[in-house]
Amino acid sequence: MSTWGTWGLMGVNVLLFLIFQIGVEPWRRKRLVKGFEEKVMEALERDGAGVTNHRDGGSASQLAAPTSNQAIAEAEEAPIEAPPATPVEIHPEVLAAVDEVTASATQSRDLPYKDPSHALGSPPSKFEAYKEALRDLFSEREIVIRQRHLTNVALEGAAAGVALVGFLVVLLRPR
Repeated sequence: MSTWGTWGLMGVNVLLFLIFQIGVEPWRRKRLVKGFEEKVMEALERDGAGVTNHRDGGSASQLAAPTSNQAIAEAEEAPIEAPPATPVEIHPEVLAAVDEVTASATQSRDLPYKDPSHALGSPPSKFEAYKEALRDLFSEREIVIRQRHLTNVALEGAAAGVALVGFLVVLLRPR
């Protein structure tokens, strides 16, 4: 198989991967959850008719499905009271260890990118700015990114790859 065939198969694999991750998996997950909920409700209706709640004598199926919208509204509006908090004694060594770990994690994660030449007040040259940006791209700095943004980056990379390969095909094809 030729090199272009290999690149084409890799592109198809990446495309299929993205289609399944973005489209098919969420649909499957919703379908499975819906099917599971339906089976649980069927089992409660079938087997729960004889099961009673020890607190108020109602059946399990009655507890699982409120009979009116008013009952649902009352349940949503009812305040939830938290149990009273009980003080817990924590050993000072444990507190010191937690503070140390929290401080080191905060220092390594929350430090923003700072160009050292800006601290001196002189603007960096273009070469120095590009060099620092490139160094930052390959650094060990931890970042937090949402799945949506990561998917956008993957799709943009795939589109750029397709455009680059298409451009190379146009330039290098025999005439």
